[in-house]
Amino acid sequence: MSRFMRWLSQVPIAVALLLMPVVAQAQGPAVITGTVKSEFGDPLENANVYIVELAISVGTNAAGRFTMSIPADRVRGQALQLRARAIGYKADAKPITLRAGNQTFDFSLAKDINRLQEVVTTGVTAGTEQKKLAFSVAQVSDKDMPVPGSNPLSQLQGKVAGANIVSASGRPGTAPAIILRGPQSINATGRGQDPLYIIDGVVSQGGLQDINPQDIENIEVVKGAAASSLYGSRAGNGVIQITTRSGKNQSEGVKFRANVEYGVSDIENEYQYPTTHFMLMDENASRFCVTVAGAADCSRTVDIYQEAYRINNDGGDFALPPLRFSNDGGIAQNPGAINSRALFQVNQFPKSYNPIAQFVTNGQVINSTLDATGRVGRTNFFASVNQLRQEGSVKLLPGYTRNSMRLNVDQQLGGNVNFSVRSSYSSANDYNNGAGWFGLTRQPANAQLFATDAKGRLYIRTVAQNQGAQNLNPAYNAQNFVPLNRIDRFVGNATARWTPLSWLDGEFNFGYDSRSNFQEQQRDRGYRTSALSATNLGDIDRSAGRAYSLNASGNVSARKNWFDESLTSRLTLRYLYETQNSRSQGTGGTNLAVPGLADPDAAITNFYTTGSSEIVRQLGFFTNLDLDYKGRYIIGALVRRDAASLFGAANRWQTYGRASAAWRLSDEPWFNFDQISDLKFRYSIGQAGNRPNFTAQYETFTIGAGGALNPNQLGNKNLKPEVSTEQEYGMDLELFSKYGVTVTKSHNVIDDQLLQPPPPAAAGFASQWTNAGQLTNNTFEVSLNVPIVATRNVDYSARFNYDRTTSVITQLDIPEYFVSAAGQQGSETMFKIVKGGSLGQIYGRKFVKDCGQLPANFQSRCGSGLDFQRNSDGFIVYVGQGNTLADGITKNLWMTRLPAAQAPWAGGTTADPLNWGFPILERDATGAVPVLPVGQALPSFRWSVAQNFRYKRITAYGLLDATVGKDVWNVGRQWSYGDFMHADADQQGRSVADAKPIGYYFRAVSTGGIGGLYDVLAPNNNTVEDAGFVKLRELSVGYRIGSIGGIGNWNLALIGRNLITWTKYKGFDPEVGLGGGALGSGVLNAADGFTFPNLRQFTFSLSTSF
Repeated sequence: MSRFMRWLSQVPIAVALLLMPVVAQAQGPAVITGTVKSEFGDPLENANVYIVELAISVGTNAAGRFTMSIPADRVRGQALQLRARAIGYKADAKPITLRAGNQTFDFSLAKDINRLQEVVTTGVTAGTEQKKLAFSVAQVSDKDMPVPGSNPLSQLQGKVAGANIVSASGRPGTAPAIILRGPQSINATGRGQDPLYIIDGVVSQGGLQDINPQDIENIEVVKGAAASSLYGSRAGNGVIQITTRSGKNQSEGVKFRANVEYGVSDIENEYQYPTTHFMLMDENASRFCVTVAGAADCSRTVDIYQEAYRINNDGGDFALPPLRFSNDGGIAQNPGAINSRALFQVNQFPKSYNPIAQFVTNGQVINSTLDATGRVGRTNFFASVNQLRQEGSVKLLPGYTRNSMRLNVDQQLGGNVNFSVRSSYSSANDYNNGAGWFGLTRQPANAQLFATDAKGRLYIRTVAQNQGAQNLNPAYNAQNFVPLNRIDRFVGNATARWTPLSWLDGEFNFGYDSRSNFQEQQRDRGYRTSALSATNLGDIDRSAGRAYSLNASGNVSARKNWFDESLTSRLTLRYLYETQNSRSQGTGGTNLAVPGLADPDAAITNFYTTGSSEIVRQLGFFTNLDLDYKGRYIIGALVRRDAASLFGAANRWQTYGRASAAWRLSDEPWFNFDQISDLKFRYSIGQAGNRPNFTAQYETFTIGAGGALNPNQLGNKNLKPEVSTEQEYGMDLELFSKYGVTVTKSHNVIDDQLLQPPPPAAAGFASQWTNAGQLTNNTFEVSLNVPIVATRNVDYSARFNYDRTTSVITQLDIPEYFVSAAGQQGSETMFKIVKGGSLGQIYGRKFVKDCGQLPANFQSRCGSGLDFQRNSDGFIVYVGQGNTLADGITKNLWMTRLPAAQAPWAGGTTADPLNWGFPILERDATGAVPVLPVGQALPSFRWSVAQNFRYKRITAYGLLDATVGKDVWNVGRQWSYGDFMHADADQQGRSVADAKPIGYYFRAVSTGGIGGLYDVLAPNNNTVEDAGFVKLRELSVGYRIGSIGGIGNWNLALIGRNLITWTKYKGFDPEVGLGGGALGSGVLNAADGFTFPNLRQFTFSLSTSF
C-alpha cells in the first residue's frame, strides 16, 4: 500500500476523534452551585469562587451561595480546579470534572489569621500570595480600618511597621507627612520625601487628600527599593498603592450601604500661657500705672480694659497707640537690665481670660456615604457618593468640605477578555486661613478676643501692652481674612485583559489624574491694623492651577510548568509611558478702589501677574522572571530601564534591577515541627530612583530692571537620578497555626545624591545641582499578630508593630553646610549636612547642664555646695561660695554679677559678665558660642498596638501609637519667652527660694538682654524638647442592631480619634512639623512653628446595608 493510501485510511479515524469533543459540547452548559462558609458555619458574603483555567469567577450572596454558569462551547469534560477565596480566610480548592448539567460543591474556609494567602499586587507583575513573596509588602484592608479617616494616610498611622506618618498639621483638609523606612534625599527641594502614590493603577499627581477613604478596599505599602524596583525612577521613596472597592465578587443583584457619622472636634491640650504679669499697679491692684514724663511712679493710672477699648474704638482703620504701662517689657520694649533682675512675674490681672478657650470651639464633623455594589449579568459595579464636612475647632473659620463620587465597573466581554474602569471625581472647598496660632500665643490673660467697640467691630489690638503692636487679634483675622481654595479632581483608569491561551495573557492600562484649584484671598479696603499701614487699603490675590498625570502601559505574561509541574515560571514584559503637566497663573494687587469688590481689577497699585508651566515625560520598559520550585524555592529577577526628561541631556537613561529569593522551610518534606506551621526566609536586593526636580538640569536667570537677565542657576547636562539600592532580609513565621511573626532588616544606600552647592565664582551663577553624596539607612521592623481568643461568639486579637531607622550621610563631595526647617525664622543652622552626621540631627546652642561642660579649671568648682550648682530647671548656674540656690531673693543675689574675667571662658568673645543664678551658655575654646547637636528629628524607635474584640453583636477596637526618642524645636515656647508669654515665666505659686526674675527668660546679652533662656531666636537645648508620645489614636465601640422592621442590617458605633496623648512636650501637640524646604517633609522638619494643632474627635455613626 502506498504511503498516500495509508495516510488516507487514517482520515476517518482522525475525523471521528476530532468530532468527539463537538458531541460533548453539544450536550449543554454546565452550572456549578454551592455555598462558602466559615469553619464555624457562618455564610461568607462576597467570597470569590473561580476557575483559573477558564478565567471565570463569581461572588457569593449574603447566604454564602454562589452560582457559576459556563457556556456549552467551553464544556469539554476537562479536569479543573474549583477554588474559593474570601478576605481573611484560607483559600480552598476542589478538583472537578467539567460536564454538562448541574454540580454542587460546598466550601468551609478556615480563618487565615496571619493572612498568608492574601494576594498582593504591588511590586509584583501578577497577583502573588503573601506566603510566596520574597520581599516585604504590607497590606492594610478595610477590615483593619474600622475607624474611617478623612485621608487615606491617616488610616495607615500605627498600622504599618516602617511607615513614619506624622500629622504635622491638624488643619482640616491637610494631609499627613510620611517617610517609608528612612529619608532618601539629603536635599529634597521641589521633590519631597513622599512615596509614589498609585490609585487603582493611576500614578497620582495630586496626593491622596481628595480620595474618600470609605471607598478603599485595601492599601499595599512597599517600603523600599528591594520591592519597588518594578516602578523605576519614581519609586526610591517607596510605593503606596490604593485599591478601591469593586463588585467583582458580588453575586447577582444590587446591595446598598449607607453610613452617617456625626460628632465634634476639639483641641486636646492648651498652650501653656501665663496668668500673671509684672507691670506696676496701684495700691488696690485694680488699675495700672502709666509712665508720665517727669512725674513720679503711678501719678497716673488707667483701667487696662478701658484702655484696650479706647485704642480700638477711637481709631479708624487702625488702632491708636496705647499709653505706656510702667515696667512693661518684651521684644518690642526692652525691660532693661535692672528690671530684668528685679521684677518677678507674679501680679494678677483684675480680670483674667483664657485666650485659648476664647478662640477654639467644638467644631462639627459630618461624614455621609451612600454606595451600591452589584452584578447584572456579566457586569459588576461599585458606585458611591460621599460628603465630608470638617469645621475644625476655630471660631469663625468654615473649615473644609469635600464632595466625592465614584463609579467602578468590571465587564466580562467574552470567555477570555475582561475590561474594567475605575473613576472618581471630587470637589472640595478649603478655607485655609491657618487660624493665626502665632498671634494666639501672644495674647495675655487680660485679652478679650471677642470684645467689640461701639461700631460692633472686633478689636484689632486686644493687647494694650507693648507686644500688642505686633501681635494682633487672631479672631479679627479669622473673621475678615478667609482665603478659599476650590479644588476639583478626577482620577480614572481603564484596563483591558486578554487571555488568548491558558499560558499567555496580555494587559493594557491607561490612567489619568487631573487636579485643578482656584485660590482666592482678599483683605478688603478698611482692613484694620495696629498702626497706620498699607494693609488698610486692602489687597487681593487670585490664582488658578491645573496639573494632570497620564500613564499608559502594556504587558505580556507567559507561564510554563516544567519537570512534571514541579517548576512553575512566569515571564513578563512591560512597556510604560508617563507624562505630568502642570500650569498655573496668578494675579493681584493692593490698594483696592472700593471695599467689597471681589475683582483683581479693583487693585490700583502693585498690580502683578505670574505664571508657570512644567511638562515631564518618562519612558520605561522591564522584563521580569519568576520561578517557583515545588512551592518551596521562589526566585525572581527584574531589569528595568527608564528614560526621563528630568535627567540631564547627557544622561537620559537609567537602569535598575532586582533579584529576590525565598525559602519556604516549613514546606520541606523533612520539616517536622508541629509547633511551626509556616516558616519562610527571604532576601531581596533591588534598585529604584528619585528624579531631579523640574528646573535642576537647566540654566536659569532672574529678570531685573529693564529686562536685564541676571544669572541664577548653572545648568548640568550630566545630572542623574539618585539611585537607591536596598538589601532586605526577612523571616515570616507562624506558630501553632495562630501566632504570626514578621521580622525584616534592610540596608539601604542612596547614591548620587542631588545637592545644590555654589559653583566656582568664575561661573557667575549662585548655585548648580549636581550628584555629590551618599545617604545610608538601616531599618529593623517587627510585626507580631496574637489571636488570643477565636470562637464563634468571642474573638479577641492584638497586633504589635515596632520599627527603628538610622539615617547617616556616608559621603559628601561638597563642603559641609546647614539647612533650615523649611525656612522657619531662626532655624537657619538647625540641621547640619556633614559627612558622618545623622540626617535630621538638630543643632543649636547649649546651656550648661552638666559640670563636665564647663572649662576644665571650673569643673572642680561645680557640684553640690560649690560655686556652680544645678538649679531646679536642670541648668548649671553660678551661686558663689557660701551661697545656696535659695538665696537669690533673701540675700539680694539676683542683682549681682560675676565679672567676665572670673566667669567661665572669661565671658566669651564679648567678655560678658555672668549674672547670679542665670543659665550659662557653653562655648568653644575661642569663647564663641557654637551650634552643637541638641536633638534628633527621626525617632529612636516607634511602636503601636492594635486590639480587636468581638462578643456576639458587640465590637471594640483600639489603637495605641507611640514615638520614642524624637525631638522638636518648640518655636512657640521660645518666642514666647521674649514677651514673657509662657507659663514657665509665671512665678505665681513658687517659693521665694525658687522664684526667678523675668531676665532669666529674656534675651542674650548680644541681643539686648542679660543672658536668659530666650537667648537668640534659634534652637537650644532648652526649647528643643523631647517630643516622644504615646497616643490613643483610634477607639471605637460598636453594636450590630440587625434588621429593624425587616429592613436593613443596622449598626451603631461610638468613635474617637486622637483621644489622649501622654507626653512631656510643652506645646499643643508633639506630633508636629513643617512641610517643604530642603529636607522636604514634616517628619524631618521638626519645628513647632505655630502650626494648627491636631484635632481630637468624638463621633457616633449609624450604618445599614440592604
